Amino acid sequence: MSLPPVPRPSLPLRTALLAALLGPAADAASGPSPLVKAEQLQGRAETLTGGRWVPLRVPATVTAGLRTGGDGAVWTTLRNGTTGKLLLGPASRLRVTGGRAELQEGRFLLLGPLNLTALGQPLTLDAGAQARADLGVGGLKRVAVLAGGARVTVAGKATRLKAGQAVALGTGRVTAFREEEAPWYAPRLTGTGRASVQATRGPVYVTAGGTRTVARVGTALEPGTRLSTGAGAWAEVGFLGGGYLRLQENSELTATPGPEAGTTTLGLLRGQAWNVVRSGAGQPALVGSGLRGSAFAVGVTGLRKTFGVFAAATGNAATPLPNAALDAQAQTPLVLRLDPVSSPARSLTLGVTTQPGATVSAVVGSRVLALAPVAGQPGRFQLSGGSLPEGEARVEVRADWRGQRRTRRVTIVVDRTPPGLAGLRAEREGRLLRVTGTLRDLGTAQSRAGRLTLTLRLGTETQTRRVAVGPSGVAVIDLPLPAPPDGTPVRVTVRDEAGNEAYAVLP
Repeated sequence: MSLPPVPRPSLPLRTALLAALLGPAADAASGPSPLVKAEQLQGRAETLTGGRWVPLRVPATVTAGLRTGGDGAVWTTLRNGTTGKLLLGPASRLRVTGGRAELQEGRFLLLGPLNLTALGQPLTLDAGAQARADLGVGGLKRVAVLAGGARVTVAGKATRLKAGQAVALGTGRVTAFREEEAPWYAPRLTGTGRASVQATRGPVYVTAGGTRTVARVGTALEPGTRLSTGAGAWAEVGFLGGGYLRLQENSELTATPGPEAGTTTLGLLRGQAWNVVRSGAGQPALVGSGLRGSAFAVGVTGLRKTFGVFAAATGNAATPLPNAALDAQAQTPLVLRLDPVSSPARSLTLGVTTQPGATVSAVVGSRVLALAPVAGQPGRFQLSGGSLPEGEARVEVRADWRGQRRTRRVTIVVDRTPPGLAGLRAEREGRLLRVTGTLRDLGTAQSRAGRLTLTLRLGTETQTRRVAVGPSGVAVIDLPLPAPPDGTPVRVTVRDEAGNEAYAVLP
């Protein structure tokens, strides 16, 4: 790993730092030995140990310095009389002197209570406060308060800041501050497969290509789309590969391609989302992702925290479930029952029983055929007359519901070709009429066995026979019948199991 070199302090500065570290005045001011502890790591980071940079292994106490690579991020705990948290973004650097952190370069997210320095300027965050420091990023050298309050001293002048205010560390000038859309520390949630809307309450909208429409259950969140909620509303979003989240009122998220093929990332633009985390039996717990700097991944057991801190404790007692009935429903195992499928058949007909609200489809090769809900029968879906090429078709029936998927597979023979009749003859032998000939059926041959229905009409009399057909699809008939009066026409009709018919009239 190659990270940019960090300039070392000059000898006079090092001497001053050492004196400050060892002097009794410094000890009296700082009290018990403070700690900077790296707790979580994503990507690449290094810590300064014994005068050289070595790869960071967490958890680790940072005694001299810490820096991240272009893809790195590190959550640290800072204890200096009080305990707060600090997130180092990509390509960022801090040093530690006497256990006190000094932010030197890059971007940082701070969660109070904290007491540290930024470019040598003292910075104190109140308990529960949140702030960001942009040091040299895009030419900026500022501290901006996101929530709560903070005190920043620039050139000996202390300034009190509140949420929505920023101070320039070079001049001490205070300006209004507004976060850009989806900052680097915004919560991100990544799951397998596409994400789709699975439940809504109140005004919920999807924006795609500049057009806003009402979000419907089943709406897919394709890359580039946004999902937003109004006052008193919420929306639940599930991933095809498992897990779901609840977007709270007055909130918005965006969907982008995930870091790996077949994954989707949801970024929280504003507001708050709750992530339903399943772990063992019982009701799912809720984990808040409104706190910035959180990242999540989705597995078959649901969304889980992979990096970051949370605004609320996890666990069922920490936060009441706002939709307990839906959460309980989500834990119910998905069932998929497929009605017996006729084969051979002229077209694909399916009947399925599963959970109401599921998405049911049939996949044949590269084609996907949707099954429609049956009116008045919750959980029943059907496909009637699905057109497929003739021949053998392997069909996979899928049901997707709240992050679960079940499949059933069936092979059918599609046959729209009528049976063939060859060499048919009707000959009198005394009081008998012998009907002979050969029947051929393509669908029965592909099914390896079957039966044809043979109907013989002699004037007003009708005779019906079931004729077994072997793997070749050929059957030879030799049927003795009561002889009708002379001149009576004989009509022979043959029908295969798919419903195709052919006939011939014999003199």
